[in-house]
Amino acid sequence: PMSLAIRDDEIFVFDRNGIWRLRDHDGNGEADAHELFSNAFAQTADMREFPNGIRLAPGGEFVVAKGGQQATTLGKHNGSVLRVSADGRRATVLGYGFRQPFIGVNPRTGLVTASDQQGQYIPTTPLHEVRDGQFYGFLSSLEPQEKYPAPIAEPLLWLPHAVNASGASQVWLQGARMGPLNDALLHISFNRPELFRVLFTKRKDVRQTAVVSVTQNFEFPPLYGAVNPKDGQLYLSGFQILGWGTTATRAAGLARLRHTGAPVTLLREGLATDQGMLLHFEHPIDPGAARETSAYRLASWHYQRTYKYGSPQLKEDGTAGIDWHAVRAAHISRDRRSVLIVAANLK
Repeated sequence: PMSLAIRDDEIFVFDRNGIWRLRDHDGNGEADAHELFSNAFAQTADMREFPNGIRLAPGGEFVVAKGGQQATTLGKHNGSVLRVSADGRRATVLGYGFRQPFIGVNPRTGLVTASDQQGQYIPTTPLHEVRDGQFYGFLSSLEPQEKYPAPIAEPLLWLPHAVNASGASQVWLQGARMGPLNDALLHISFNRPELFRVLFTKRKDVRQTAVVSVTQNFEFPPLYGAVNPKDGQLYLSGFQILGWGTTATRAAGLARLRHTGAPVTLLREGLATDQGMLLHFEHPIDPGAARETSAYRLASWHYQRTYKYGSPQLKEDGTAGIDWHAVRAAHISRDRRSVLIVAANLK
């Protein structure tokens, strides 16, 4: 198992058999009974149908994520994210067609997100909203190439492979005491250990999503995080998994990310407009430095989804590479918390 969930002070663990409830009958602080709480979903013997994650959802339900790289057996729920009823008797597919999803669940709204791993059919690291039983693009090598069973749901965003080569889980900072990060969604990177803030914007019925780095200060590869209700700080844990690449120097660890009260220089919103990129900050910025056009570099590119492993970055004309956009000006708002980066040929 790679994660657990706590409900009403009881521990639930997801492994390849199902969801287990750990019982401490004699009150000595150690589990003396392991009860199979739910196996309401299918499971094969395929090596990579990993139990990638379990999260508690509103109403006492659970959401689980299952690996989908089928090499020997086509299973019913491989590569799926499922909602399991509070009593453990029913499982509903929220989304399928994942390669190796790691999940997050908003404890108030129930919004389910999932990352995936670059590989066949997955051009780079995505972040998805998982809902409505949609198909998310991955096919087993046992299935006909590029014969998709349904329209492919577009991700919230694509993360460049050089930025995040292996997306792990997501955690909502609800009930936290983390200053301007309170209630934010954070996304964990495993390969190069890093923590990203996910920024949502919805204007004129068009939703955009962006990420900004919070910290890379990890010595171990993180997998999951949770807010501690005692102190409101974020705790992250993880361990090296054999065969999964990482730049981390330690095999395992537990870390705390805390808010010191110092000013936070992170973005709180970033969106593309027909004039360029509009950025909003948590605190006032230096107008002199912000107006220097040489301080900005802006590029765009495309990805291509195929049965091949990953995708190169592609220019607008389809050749390999990226398109650079000349920065013509940078305009600062009156409150010095926003900057509009005016760029050429940004679509």
